[in-house]
Amino acid sequence: MNDSIADNMLTRLARLARLRIDPDEAAGFSEKLELVIESLRRLNELELDDVEPMTHADAGRNRLDEDEPGPAMSLDALLRNAPVTEGRHIAVPRIIDSGSGDEQVPGGGDGGGA
Repeated sequence: MNDSIADNMLTRLARLARLRIDPDEAAGFSEKLELVIESLRRLNELELDDVEPMTHADAGRNRLDEDEPGPAMSLDALLRNAPVTEGRHIAVPRIIDSGSGDEQVPGGGDGGGA
């Protein structure tokens, strides 16, 4: 592929993907882009008329066990598995806050209080 075409394609792809590519790295990316394009060209040469299209990579079936109630996990066991607790509750990051930015997650985590 012509260098100016590869450069133009790289510039266009970077713009579409909203990426900033350092000019010093552009040559390396152009080489990699050329390898991808060459691989696609080779795939186009394959004879695939007799190949059945796939709808999923895994043709297996979902396992649908009966939904039967069982014993609940004890609160102590549940709290032992939680990354952060506050008393007898699981602490989670605040997702809606006052906007002041000075809230803290109990236990020293990120992202606001519980």
